[in-house]
Amino acid sequence: MRMDSIINELQDDQYDQKTRSTAEDRMDCTLPWKGPNVLQYVEIYFEKFHPVWPFLHRATFEPSLEPPILLQSVVMMGLWMTADEEMQCHAVKLHDKLSSLVYEQRDNWAAINSESEVQSPWPMATYQAILLQIIFAFLKDTHSQVDICLARTIPTTCSRLLTTLTDTCLRKNMFFYPEILAQVSRDSVPDVFIWVGIEEVKRFALALYKVCRSCHIQCKNGPRNNLHRTQRGRSLLTLADLQFSLPDSDELWNATSDLAARLAEDRPLYYDNNNTEANWISQDQDGIPGSPLTTKSRVLEGGASMVQDFTPVKQICAHLNAFHIYASDPTRAVEANHYCTHVTEDLRQCLIYDSTKPNARLIGVEYMISPRLFETLPSEERKLWHTHEFEVKSGMLIMPAPAGVPKPAWEAAETSEMRDIIPLYGKTYHFWQVDRGDPLPLGAPQLMASFTSEDKVKLAHPKGLDGLLAERDEAFGVDYKAKAEKRKDIEPPNLSPDADAMV
Repeated sequence: MRMDSIINELQDDQYDQKTRSTAEDRMDCTLPWKGPNVLQYVEIYFEKFHPVWPFLHRATFEPSLEPPILLQSVVMMGLWMTADEEMQCHAVKLHDKLSSLVYEQRDNWAAINSESEVQSPWPMATYQAILLQIIFAFLKDTHSQVDICLARTIPTTCSRLLTTLTDTCLRKNMFFYPEILAQVSRDSVPDVFIWVGIEEVKRFALALYKVCRSCHIQCKNGPRNNLHRTQRGRSLLTLADLQFSLPDSDELWNATSDLAARLAEDRPLYYDNNNTEANWISQDQDGIPGSPLTTKSRVLEGGASMVQDFTPVKQICAHLNAFHIYASDPTRAVEANHYCTHVTEDLRQCLIYDSTKPNARLIGVEYMISPRLFETLPSEERKLWHTHEFEVKSGMLIMPAPAGVPKPAWEAAETSEMRDIIPLYGKTYHFWQVDRGDPLPLGAPQLMASFTSEDKVKLAHPKGLDGLLAERDEAFGVDYKAKAEKRKDIEPPNLSPDADAMV
């Protein structure tokens, strides 16, 4: 049968609209497929692809009820797994259309605000379909090189899909077992469906982790996952993020009959015990001492955000990234993520973290003041303050872009912010010397300074700005040289010779 005729016969009039989540409803599929003539490709999917990537539940997968985006992705993979050249060509064409659709409509499924997203229903079918599109991009690509870490570079669009999907899952707290349980237990459903829901999320998370570990992300000139920093290396998802126990047996997952009866045989108690925090995959705490957060702490953390007043923290209005040097040792540089509040037009205050991850360490504070306030300071006090001209003009200081904001608009906003920052003076102290591996904040607070020239940068890194900023630029998807070019028309301020006295 010709593929065109199969496509024409696949209609979505059987699809139950009541089963769609909000995100899946907004995912307006342009290829509504249904019909018995493509069920063979669904069967091929489960026979050949599913044993290696078992994140869909075969016994409850009903083509007539699945969202079109997921069904079409399954059929696409089934077509590819036939190993027939003509069918694989059709699979590639379908992938091109579906992946473009998913990317174009990412505002409908991607999470932007963590606080509002954690409690919303998860459109699992949409996320499963996106993961299938990403895996397919690997399968069809026979030209990309494998690097020394056995990681393959994937196309930019696919990289963006992967980073956005991973970021969304983390923002929704999808890999935290109590949240998984809360999601699948929302309605009065039989225990067997709760078990299936939990297993489905776990297996999806492990498949996503496997993909993240297998690829090298192309971050340049594209949005980045702003929950991740260079401390993760190339991995968007780490074992520390997987706060749940391993899935149940594959034999039970693939059972096609008597599943409810088998689960009822002494398994509820076993399953509850197996999912205790002590059995979670997450063991790596990035070198931070202490036990992982308990369920009590996580629940308190989530509940407090809904009932307590965090007004001062909520005034944070800017995220800046740059590097600080120790006033006592200008050969040591530390990456600093500033989260800043405008107290007045003449005074800003910033919390400084070592990364952008949820468990980032608070390593210092910085105050920024206007030249008008700086002139009121005693001469000895002025020596403790640093300037920002080189940071701005060199492109070192950046304001990382949030997902979904058009690049030209954000760059214009960033350049405008740089014009406001360049005349300011900063006073910074770090309490936690993470660059030397301190497990806790040890010793006296350290006065920090800013770089004032390329020669100063080379004291901290022999390759200068190119070497110092390489990983940072890749992680945030920016180019400091391009930033510098856009800022060349920013007028240099008339700076006081009293500042930068410590370097």
